[in-house]
Amino acid sequence: MVLVALKCPFCGSTNVGKNGTNNGKQRYICKNSECRHQIFYAEYT
Repeated sequence: MVLVALKCPFCGSTNVGKNGTNNGKQRYICKNSECRHQIFYAEYT
């Protein structure tokens, strides 16, 4: 198993966690309190 470090695309923080799914896509939440955009997807289509 390979783990990939996921970064917030808005602030660059690696302090992220899973936040459910939407339409079958995994959502993530940035746990950096100073980040203005907290929820994001790993890949946008």
